[in-house]
Amino acid sequence: MPAAGRPIAFVPEGVATRGARWYLPGMSKDVGEAEFDAEVIERSHEVPVMVDFWAPWCGPCRMLSPVLEKLEAEDGGRFELVKINTDDNQRLAMQHGIQGIPAVKLYAGGKVVGEFVGAMPGATIRRFLDEHLPSAADEAVAEGQRRLAAGDRKGAMASLQAALQADEGHAGAHLALARLALEDGDADAVERHVDAIHPAAKEHEAGEFLRKALVFRRECEAAGGAEAVAQRLAADEGDLDAWYAQGCCHAVAQRWEPALESFLEVVMRKRKHRDGAAHQAMLVVFGLLGHHHDLTDAYQRKLQIYT
Repeated sequence: MPAAGRPIAFVPEGVATRGARWYLPGMSKDVGEAEFDAEVIERSHEVPVMVDFWAPWCGPCRMLSPVLEKLEAEDGGRFELVKINTDDNQRLAMQHGIQGIPAVKLYAGGKVVGEFVGAMPGATIRRFLDEHLPSAADEAVAEGQRRLAAGDRKGAMASLQAALQADEGHAGAHLALARLALEDGDADAVERHVDAIHPAAKEHEAGEFLRKALVFRRECEAAGGAEAVAQRLAADEGDLDAWYAQGCCHAVAQRWEPALESFLEVVMRKRKHRDGAAHQAMLVVFGLLGHHHDLTDAYQRKLQIYT
């Protein structure tokens, strides 16, 4: 029996313990309170870390440990496994709400993204991992984003296409490719990639904003381009169509603040000009920038004054 104050050893109904092969710890990394932040929290920003809370007296823990070790070996670096002896690290166990063991917590990006308690079968844990760990397509998209941030557009495209080869419906890959297509002025590709994003995906709303942003290039080109629009405004500062077209030209070049200023000028002078096109354009820019962007916050407040 566990001593008073120790977590309860938990094994789900239907999982046999009699005759189980006892597991001798030592194959995986043992972590204590002093190493926890570095080995779990900080490390999980680089690779997901699975933490196995266990104790030597706990039979179900000894059943689970070799299963976790086997999965770690099979996954080849997809995640790292560490073990925490709750007898030796009681304060750490309390801090993380451990009441029954074995308890497993999966960390990614410095926080818990999944957990379970009990000696689960390998197939169940495999489903748990597949649900919470990045897929091959997820990793390809992340690599594409890293390459894009480094200025390697060609490499980013290759990674994003590789993601679609692994998962043809991957919403993140389609969204990223739609963004690149918008920059290239390839309206057909934007439509194709946005159409491929499932309506239930979290990327769906962002994709629809990209589709709506196609109007910026059309309006800028219809007005003769940025130089022609600037000449019109120099001749007549009251030309609201030119102000709107200038905002569109700025948006095409991703000059977001000048774009918002131009659209706001139209709203201030005549809010319903062209059925409120400038107002709608500002909403599209907000969607492209994201709800938490500084420009979104600032210009939403300005827009509220005139609407």
